[in-house]
This record gives sequence, structure tokens and C-alpha cells, in this order.
Amino acid sequence: MEEYYSQLTGAALRVKSTATMGKGLFAERDFDAEEVILIEEPLFAAQHSHNKNDAVVCGFCFRYVGSIQLQIQRKLEAPETQSCCYHEEEDEEEDHHRHGVSSEEALALLKGDGFSLPHGDKFLLPEVVKCSGGCSEIYCSKSCAQRAWHDHHSLLCDGVSQHRDELVLFKEFADETNDIFHLASKVAFACFFVLRLCFTFSVQLIAKVMLRTKKLSESSGVTDRNALLEAWKPFAMGEKRLWWEAVALPDDVDPLEEASFRSQIKELAEASLSQLKAALGEPEFAPLFSLEIYGSIIGMFELNNLDVVVASPVENYFLYIQDLEPALKEQTEQITRPLFEALGEKYASFCQGSGFFALHSCINHSCEPNAKAFKRDEDINGNAVIIATRKIMKGEQIFTSYIEEEDLSYTERQAMLSDYGFACECTKCFREKNQS
Repeated sequence: MEEYYSQLTGAALRVKSTATMGKGLFAERDFDAEEVILIEEPLFAAQHSHNKNDAVVCGFCFRYVGSIQLQIQRKLEAPETQSCCYHEEEDEEEDHHRHGVSSEEALALLKGDGFSLPHGDKFLLPEVVKCSGGCSEIYCSKSCAQRAWHDHHSLLCDGVSQHRDELVLFKEFADETNDIFHLASKVAFACFFVLRLCFTFSVQLIAKVMLRTKKLSESSGVTDRNALLEAWKPFAMGEKRLWWEAVALPDDVDPLEEASFRSQIKELAEASLSQLKAALGEPEFAPLFSLEIYGSIIGMFELNNLDVVVASPVENYFLYIQDLEPALKEQTEQITRPLFEALGEKYASFCQGSGFFALHSCINHSCEPNAKAFKRDEDINGNAVIIATRKIMKGEQIFTSYIEEEDLSYTERQAMLSDYGFACECTKCFREKNQS
């Protein structure tokens, strides 16, 4: 275990086994308060399907792409966009006579001949790079497109798949049920990607990748089994429980109905797995996708997934307009105000997703954490950033809080943490338990 993680941590951190908490992440040097401890790229991540109109981002690194104008247009095209008055103090008479601008009116303005968003050049975004396979996935660069293709997308791209209809059905099923299925499919396909290449070097859709992998396999003598083990290694380290056992019981489900609830979750996984097997399209791989393996993959994400959040440049754009000197601001708002009114609260909506991070999944919980996940202004992609909340000495374990623990009592914290399958015994809980 330590050998694998040492390749990821560098000299400043170390993953070690603990007596009571399983794995833990430890400091190998001192860290000052507010210092960045870790910046980590997700092994796998997926944008929430309901968020794709609010944030047009790279399908690999989650960086915003296109232009501010494109981002505003996509938000306005979302069916749920509501009209809203501009958020600025006005007297009652002015407010009474002001009418909200509809999304249709704002879109007509954006799409008008010769329209140019004022000061948009202050917020330049990477150009959109389309998937080489012809599907709807987009990227911020050729590099991200290539990395996604080699990692998983060549097997998930419905533009080149020989089983396109089955793949589309699986994706639609995932969109309608639970986004976590997208993550599980990426892991499963990536895990068997190497194995598939060992079996079938003649698959045309990924010919260049196959040729390179074939040379590596022949030179290193990698067997099918070893290829599978190597591909699975990053995910073997994560805590895994069957999804239908790991998922927390929702508040609106009667505890007496828990068995029925978990049975329905298992049936949902079975239905998804059946469609995923059809999308894979190769019978020799079907036995590898057992319900137990699939359930463990989803369960691993249920227990270890981290929110992927990227701040919106659209919000920053409107804040910039708000801070212009008065005369220029008034002139600019003749154009931007209708857009802002039509967007309403969606002007500030940001990119949201979920991901699996190898090192972050090793960080244990404490109600008195010494670190936290935090996005700085320069963090414009989906990487996880962990910073110290106080001085951390060499040898200390890194802790974050899995919950918003501030102002919660011992009993309330324990109830919330039960969803994670453990009772917290941190110094704060130990102290408060003894006091009570």
C-alpha cells in the first residue's frame, strides 16, 4: 500500500496504516496555517448531469471553456431559468415600474447580429475542443481530449461505439436515476481498458493507442491478469462496501422500511449493470462485471467521493461590471443589465460534480480538523485543494471534517457521521462525551 501511495505523495506527505482508522494521511514536514498541503487531480470525476447547462466545462479537467457570452447563453437556454429583477438598491417607485427581462428576450439580444459582450475580453476562456469521436463531449485543450480518450472515453464515446444505442440507453438511465453510475462506468471501463487491448489489438477505433500499448505489452511481457491488477490498483486502495449496504438511509424513509429501500437500490444497480453489459458489447468481458464488483465500485464512490466545484467566471464577470467607475458602469449596464435580470440567481451558479481522489480518500475525519478543502482564486479546474487551518507539525495526521460541524452538539455530529458508517472518537467528541 505505502509503495503505491509514495508515488503520489512526494516528500511532504505519507499514507500510513493507523490503529483504529484504517489508512491515514500524515505530514512529513511542518505546514504553516493557510499553507497548501495538497493539490490533487481526480482519478475519475463526472459533472452532474443537471449542472451541464449552468456550466460549460472541459469533460476532463472541468475548466470553463468557450466564452463568457457562451456561458451566459447556455444558462439562459436552460428550461428552468427564471426572470428576476436586478440585484441593486432602487427606490420603491423605480422598482414598481421595472419589469424582469425574460430569457427569450435576453437570448435574442445575445444572438443579435454584431452583438459583443462588453469587457468580455477581460475573462478569456480556452476555446472549445470537440471530441475526436464525434460525440457531444467537449474539452479545453487537445491534451485533455487525448487524456480522456486514453483513460476511458474511447470506450464511452457514443460517436464511435459499435453499440451506440446500448451506450446511449445506459447514459440516459444514469441521468434519470443516479449520477454515480457515470463514475462507476468510467472506473469499470478504465480498469478493463488495458485488458481489452491485450485481447484485441485490432480494434480500429483506438488503433493508435492499441499499437503503442501492444509494443509496451510485448516488451514488458504483461499478462492479461497482471494488466487487470495493474489497472485496478488505484481503486483497490479505496474503502469499498456494496452500494446498497453503504448508502445512507434517507430521512424520509421509515427505518421499518429500510430492508425494502436497500432491496430497491440493489435492483437499480442490477438494471444499470444489465445495460452497461449491453453497452460493453463483448461477451468475454461480461463475467468480469458481476453485481458484486459493480456494487463495490459504486459503493466506493458513495463512501469516498468528493464534491468537484469550480467557481463561475460569469459571476466574476458581473462583479467586475459592478465595480466599474460610475460613468462606464452606467454605459455598460445598458447592455448587461437585461442579461443579468434574465439570469436571476443563476448568474452565480457554478460547476458541480463528484470525483474520486486517491489521496483525499485517505484523509480521516475529525470534528477539530487541522485542514480543509478550499478553492483559491487561481484554482480554475476540478482539482482538490487541501489547506492547513492551523500549524501542522511533522508526523501529525491530516484531518478534515466530513460535515459542517460548527455549532453542532456531540449528539448531532454523531448522528450525521453515522451516514459514513463510524462513530467519531476525535479529541472534541471524547471531551464532550465525558463532559456530558
